[in-house]
Amino acid sequence: MGLNDSSWRAPNPALAIRKQLSNLPGVTTVIDGGKSGKLMNLRDVIKDVKYISIFFGADWCPPCKQLLPALKAFYKEVNKNEKILEIIYVTSDNNPNAFKNFLGQMPWKAVPYDVDRKALKKMHAITTIPCLPLFSQDGKIISANIKSDI
Repeated sequence: MGLNDSSWRAPNPALAIRKQLSNLPGVTTVIDGGKSGKLMNLRDVIKDVKYISIFFGADWCPPCKQLLPALKAFYKEVNKNEKILEIIYVTSDNNPNAFKNFLGQMPWKAVPYDVDRKALKKMHAITTIPCLPLFSQDGKIISANIKSDI
């Protein structure tokens, strides 16, 4: 089936966003990474990207800290020509200052500290960190953990 095929239909953007949001239930806003810490509407953040990865990690986790430089380079390279991937960080920190410290080193977004992060981890069957499930634009899981691909 090609673009000129009459049976082909463009994906419904509103439906795609709803499916993506179902991977982060209860989350409507995210925090901009880096130093700004600005709150942003999650719907606006994900509306134009093709892929979303949820980065489950923590400031106290040595493997998470070791992964961060490679993940930042991967994020920059993948989005070099156009923004196709958004990463949403979900912390396992028990301290909001540790969360802010680690988030301050990231160029992507994060779920606010006061969101039920345990429910998100349970939903995605996260038993160890770091873990980075990857989802397509329509909310389907592509990989349970892309960590080894980075």
